[in-house]
Amino acid sequence: MKAVIMAGGEGSRLRPLTCGLPKPLVPILGKPVMAYGLQLLKHYGVVNIGATLCFLPQKIEQEFGDGEEYGVKLSYFREDKPLGTAGSIKNAEGFLDEPFIVLSGDALTDIDLGAVMDFHREKGALVTLVTVRRERPLEYGVIVSDENGRVRRYLEKPHWGQVFSDQVNTGIYVMEREVLEFIPQDQKFDFSNDLFPLLLERGLPFYAYPAKGYWCDIGNVQQYMQAQRDFLKGEVFLKMPIAAKEDGFYIHPSAAVHPEAELSAPCFIGRGTVVEGGAKIGAYTVLGEGCLVAGGARVERSVAWDGVCFGEESRAEGAALCAGVRVGEGAHVEQGSVLGENVRVERGARVRPSAMIWPEKLIEAESEARGSLIWGQNSRGLFQNECIALKRDDYLSPAFLAALGEAAGAFYGGGVVGVSALGSAVVDVARQAFVAGLQSQGVRVMDLLCEPGEVLGHAVREFNWQGGVFLFERAGQVYVRMLDTLGQALSPAQERKVENLWQRGEYPVKTGEIVPVETHRNGADRYLEDMLKSLPHGNFSKDFKVWISCEHEVLEKYATQCLRALGCTVRIRPMSDDGAPMERCDLGFIWKVYGSAWLDGKGRRVSADTVQGLLLDAWCEEHPGETAVLAPDMPHGLSEIVRRHGGEAVRCKSGQSERRRAVFRAVTREKAAWSQVNLLEDPLMATLWLLAAMDRRRISLEGLAAELPTLCRCEREIQCPVGAKGRVMRSLLDQNRDSLEEEQIEGVRLRTDRGWAWVQPDRVRPVFHVYGEAADMEAAEELTDFYVRQIDGMLQ
Repeated sequence: MKAVIMAGGEGSRLRPLTCGLPKPLVPILGKPVMAYGLQLLKHYGVVNIGATLCFLPQKIEQEFGDGEEYGVKLSYFREDKPLGTAGSIKNAEGFLDEPFIVLSGDALTDIDLGAVMDFHREKGALVTLVTVRRERPLEYGVIVSDENGRVRRYLEKPHWGQVFSDQVNTGIYVMEREVLEFIPQDQKFDFSNDLFPLLLERGLPFYAYPAKGYWCDIGNVQQYMQAQRDFLKGEVFLKMPIAAKEDGFYIHPSAAVHPEAELSAPCFIGRGTVVEGGAKIGAYTVLGEGCLVAGGARVERSVAWDGVCFGEESRAEGAALCAGVRVGEGAHVEQGSVLGENVRVERGARVRPSAMIWPEKLIEAESEARGSLIWGQNSRGLFQNECIALKRDDYLSPAFLAALGEAAGAFYGGGVVGVSALGSAVVDVARQAFVAGLQSQGVRVMDLLCEPGEVLGHAVREFNWQGGVFLFERAGQVYVRMLDTLGQALSPAQERKVENLWQRGEYPVKTGEIVPVETHRNGADRYLEDMLKSLPHGNFSKDFKVWISCEHEVLEKYATQCLRALGCTVRIRPMSDDGAPMERCDLGFIWKVYGSAWLDGKGRRVSADTVQGLLLDAWCEEHPGETAVLAPDMPHGLSEIVRRHGGEAVRCKSGQSERRRAVFRAVTREKAAWSQVNLLEDPLMATLWLLAAMDRRRISLEGLAAELPTLCRCEREIQCPVGAKGRVMRSLLDQNRDSLEEEQIEGVRLRTDRGWAWVQPDRVRPVFHVYGEAADMEAAEELTDFYVRQIDGMLQ
């Protein structure tokens, strides 16, 4: 059997470690990580190996040559353009004349490849992928396989709401040569996004092997540092580059360690490194070749590449330092910092926690360096629920906001971007700093001042802008919502692009292209005009009495203007009175930036499920026979409303962008599609359509609700450690196979003789949401409680 090592990765999330180095060459205990893959393959008798190259290919070829040093025969296959994971293998098709193993060049593993090959042959598989279990599977492909190992579901890089297992793809595969027939020539084609869905769709023999042993994807700096520690702890069963001098001390024979130096095990000291008397080397420290640790210096839980020098009384704690770094006398490099090649930290300087310092930089004496944040193991990343949530310390820093604006500007790639901010003076300061970052990337900024997000999104679509940025405040925090070309929230893939740009921090300042900010004042008029045009049957025949309560004056202004244009009597109710008794009216409308609500004529809050049902009923009545797209958290009973009007209800993934794409795929007429998208996202449009339905049927809001199918739904939350979510989802699928609905989009959707249930892990919080739906509330509560107890049992 042959093998292919995928070694084309650029390693953007590892920067500045990989600014001038391909990812497979990052050193683990002084040895390139790809070398351990060659060692593993040779151990299992696989010596004829190809390597696919793209980023800095000459460096990998120079490092490994023909493979003789490692006891293997190496061939190289360069890509002129990125071809994706599967496309890069297709590029080596001439080399692959028999079954083959695929390994990732940037992963450290000791998995038993012999057992994987035996499993592949025994199952008669076309493709076998190797899986391990991970408590946090968000950065991997997630798999569900049946009792025979056959893959039944696969999803790449889910969010918590989509996780259905803790079984993840390692990027290790065994494949028959015939699989190459499904991969197009010279085109970008991925295993996870293209090939695996194709195999599942065609029902081809696609299997998963649950492996034991060690596996670590060196995807970011935290994983890189963890791999070093795991190796030193003895968790990786591969040959060490240096034999232990004594228990836990891996010291090269040519290293010079002074008798008065203090060493703690385990630690690794490379060839020719000097540790002077009075120096302290803490546990889990790795020093490459030719390093110097001067007297009084302390290096703890850090990884230093070749030629790093630590001056007297200097300190490094939990840091990664690339080749040639100089840490001056009394300087301090703090936890989580990453210093690129040849960085100089002068006497008494301080590199603050989690700073990223790019190669060749100088940190002057007695100064402090603060760099871009690297998200840690427990971080939620930039985006939460389609917004960037800014911590108090962050949004008060203009430098932070400007850098974030630079990343956004690089994502939009120039063009026109609308910006609006709604909130206190703090939000306005954040807006100004963010705009400066956008401008530095050549973006032409249209400032809508304090318009609501609905107006901004409409303007982006109406004027064909590149996107939009909406800043707002909620519960003392500032949020940034980035919009795409259609004025909708970014898709998860687009969010990841922004995060990658932010983490890399590599975008040129385009000083010659900076354009002054322009104030845009036409957006609101066009928005209100189109809002009134969206009504199915024009003006109302009745003078409705509407109470409104708005979070901001501008929201109150637009709601009042729109409703009065339709002949409604509008009464203003202060937001502070929310929940207090209300004078009788036809409809109450509470408009917030997030979390709007409606009240019926008796002042009772209408449930979100009922509002969705009323709006869907109104839309289906206007567009009979059309398909309606339901988000995962919408009640099952809404499907009955769609069927009443001769249509079909289909589910989509969660998120505004996912639902929008699903609607435009399913609905045949563009105008109908846009109204379905906006109806459940624009509170003012929803209010107008509710009134229009009341007017058309000559009935109150309570009367409209009474005509809907019974929507009895109960929701419970159950605490669950984040690391157990994937395991719980897998167990739910295993224990309830007979009750699973045929289509599983997100979470676990179940159908029983008592009703329906849906179990969904929260994207951010350590909880599960459990929904039960039935013909009456008592049955819904019983169903919900049943699955809460089931999850609780899994956590015991």
